Amino acid sequence: MFLGLTCGAFVLTWLYNRTSSILLVIVWHGTYNFVGGTQAATGVLATVISTLIMIQGIALVLLDLRARRGGRPSILGPGTGKEPPISLWVTNHLANPVVRPLLRRPIGHRLGRHVALLRYHGRRTGRSYELPVQYARDGNRVWILPGAPEHKIWWRNLCDGAEVDLTLAGRCLHGHSVVLDQRHGPELTEGVSAYLRDVPHVRQVLGATRPTPAKTTTEAPPSTDQGPVLVRIDLDHDTD
Repeated sequence: MFLGLTCGAFVLTWLYNRTSSILLVIVWHGTYNFVGGTQAATGVLATVISTLIMIQGIALVLLDLRARRGGRPSILGPGTGKEPPISLWVTNHLANPVVRPLLRRPIGHRLGRHVALLRYHGRRTGRSYELPVQYARDGNRVWILPGAPEHKIWWRNLCDGAEVDLTLAGRCLHGHSVVLDQRHGPELTEGVSAYLRDVPHVRQVLGATRPTPAKTTTEAPPSTDQGPVLVRIDLDHDTD
């Protein structure tokens, strides 16, 4: 029992330090107590739950010791602030697998007025990928604002300019993509303004990172350190 409690404490410590969410810790602990720690669950189920927690706790301790010996940040300690937010995991593993098939069907046409299905190819692998993205459209131009771009990879595949396909409200369209950052001052400002007209609720998020004029250069890759990253897609022809 002592081992189970200790491992559970390690798991909760890791969960809180990685998410900074006391609510998530409460939900996790309450669920565990109900499923594996009360008389609602006895016998085999309680044993399986406790065993899984002990395995996870021991694994976290071993990974933490390995990281410390290698001079890397602690697994169990406070985060560095560079870890992907927990909401990103939820989006990628729970929401996107549901939204993708919906956008391909008639039932998803209404959803497609605000969310597009973007298809692109990996810059190195050449593999085809699909993901739902929120977008704003201005004629034959589509704007996509990656949220938390420092934690995402997909938009980096478009940095050199790439051909992409979009499913917009049931229509399959083709276009050419360009990634804009602070080096593209006027274009970035135009794009952010167009995006905010269609998606005004992100204005508060962008408040602290509104684009400012900058010298245009192509010597360095796009950076997310000084402001937002915006993807512009020029559609091949007018489909309205």
